[in-house]
Amino acid sequence: MLERPRTGIAMPLGAQADALLRRTVGAARQNAGAVPFAIAGVVTWTFVVALLKMRFPQ
Repeated sequence: MLERPRTGIAMPLGAQADALLRRTVGAARQNAGAVPFAIAGVVTWTFVVALLKMRFPQ
């Protein structure tokens, strides 16, 4: 998911985001009623990835 090495909270948070994305997209493929949740999952995943890639000054 990220090019730079993961440390601290980034690794488990990225793993959770990936799991959320897989589950929501899988549910949407099986049931059309889950499509809004899949869209929300993709938006959440994108937001988490963007936050993990940002570098904050220390």
